[in-house]
Amino acid sequence: MRQQSDQTAACTSPFENPATQVRFCHCWSLVCNSSVNTQTALLPVVARMEVHDFFAPANIRQSSLFLQAFEYIKNLPETDSRSFAAISSIHGEPVGMTYDSFPGPKGPSNRGYCKHADPLFPIWHRPYIALIENVIIDVAVTVIAPRYTTNNAEWVAAARRIRFPFWDYASDIALKDPFPAIFTQQTVQIQVAPTGAAGSMRNPLVSFRLPADIYGQLQRSGMRNRETYRSGSLSTHEVAQTRAQVRLLFDETLEDWLAFSNTRLDGDDENNPRQFHSLEGIHNSIHGYLGKGTYMGNPASASYDPVFYFHHCNVDRLTALYQATNGGFPSASIAQTPLTPFRIRDGSNTAWNSNDAKTTEAFGYTYPEL
Repeated sequence: MRQQSDQTAACTSPFENPATQVRFCHCWSLVCNSSVNTQTALLPVVARMEVHDFFAPANIRQSSLFLQAFEYIKNLPETDSRSFAAISSIHGEPVGMTYDSFPGPKGPSNRGYCKHADPLFPIWHRPYIALIENVIIDVAVTVIAPRYTTNNAEWVAAARRIRFPFWDYASDIALKDPFPAIFTQQTVQIQVAPTGAAGSMRNPLVSFRLPADIYGQLQRSGMRNRETYRSGSLSTHEVAQTRAQVRLLFDETLEDWLAFSNTRLDGDDENNPRQFHSLEGIHNSIHGYLGKGTYMGNPASASYDPVFYFHHCNVDRLTALYQATNGGFPSASIAQTPLTPFRIRDGSNTAWNSNDAKTTEAFGYTYPEL
């Protein structure tokens, strides 16, 4: 079994491997942020939905709220810590741009808070996805739902039960629909305010136009357009490969967390075949399929593509399923490492750690299989 080192790695491994201040309240209320209309009522634990189900006609009320809230945060200025630009800047570049004045450098290399080739890879991304989820819920409840004057209570109730959808690229439906149209179609059908009548809007999940100063840095990382773009999608063949790889995640040969969680090789056991398959490895392949040479293919820029968050929501789902079936978790000392820059409570510079983030319920969500 591989031994977990207490040293964590900087975000240096590329994704291509063959491939707001928002502060979470530990009690899980809505966003605990003086710049947001804080809600104190506890939210229920709700199962996140798969993308195909979430954006199905039967769920059009919630998806209408979600899409409008997503568009809303995309249009906020980068100086607003609820904005898509500010949240996206957490993962990688710009260099040295800390999130919400969180003290200390932006990760070990000051190039991003993200954890890659690191046993904290799965758990660090849990509060990250919960952050954008929390912002979208708050915007849906306090900004979008009030626009609907017909059956308003039903719209508010639907907004409170929004949870971020996951994209399961190893599902049966993925074999028939490898890359969902919700990530590519230019317009989407919604129910529009104030009555909920049928309408449409520009699809906010296709791309994001970066603020000029952020794009200036990302140009040096090879990005050729201020609007995010992708070089590929996902084929049926790639879905079939991914399905096999996901099944192996739950094989007994990945019984320890270090083998499961990340791509770092154990120098004491370099020829062990368990080292060449991991959750992070599958994750890297998806990034490569979608974005080799573009935003999704580079850790410095991937989080500016909206599809990033649906991908990582599924990574979190696979993590939660592994925890439930194998009981795996980082070693005690690693689990105490702060998951910066995610504040655990309002007004504190104390970040979540893996023990705090061990369960999805701590953030107000679960998954259908749990």
